[in-house]
Amino acid sequence: MGTKQRLLAAATRLFAERGFDGAATRDIALAAETTLPSITHHFGSKAGLYQAMLDTIEQAIAADLFPVIEQVTAALSIDARLSHRRAVTELRRLLAAHARAILGADPDWTLIVAREQLHPWDRSSRFADPFGERFLPLVTRLVALLTGDREDADEARVRALGLVGRVLVFRSTRKTALRLFGWPMIDHDRIEMIVGVLDREIEVLFPAMPESVQTHEAGYA
Repeated sequence: MGTKQRLLAAATRLFAERGFDGAATRDIALAAETTLPSITHHFGSKAGLYQAMLDTIEQAIAADLFPVIEQVTAALSIDARLSHRRAVTELRRLLAAHARAILGADPDWTLIVAREQLHPWDRSSRFADPFGERFLPLVTRLVALLTGDREDADEARVRALGLVGRVLVFRSTRKTALRLFGWPMIDHDRIEMIVGVLDREIEVLFPAMPESVQTHEAGYA
């Protein structure tokens, strides 16, 4: 691993533990087994290092999540009124991709993203919320299709955020979850188990309407 990558790795760990103000550049350089001037050489400043770390997190999450966002968006652009079964399928696919991206990521990333949402280090930062800008509105749109709510209704937004929160809680309370289940880590098999549980919850929350009701509604379409 080169000096730049070692600095990013050390910075991620220390920024997650201490925040932007609490993580000293001297400690970051020491943890990366390099010299203090190397931060200036590769990133210009502590702020530059922090921004590079945020960019790395955002790009990695986007690589996992955005292809599915594009696919679901395309499905809705072709048919804005998906069938109930198709809307459930797309919602399951979207939330599964989110779960895998979040639970499979470096735990430190979750702490950093959460801190940025609560206390942004710099209002002029380029960091974009990797979930709020495109992901949550898409979940909300699918939920609204399944419940008959308007997309801008608070009820649809609450339901959407509640679904997303089912996964985020495993990161926000990671130590408690690991202790509760007796898991050493949240590995691939456990992530897939969590995705399976979420799939079944979606089926329960949004059951298919009886055929007689669907036929009745189709007559009024």
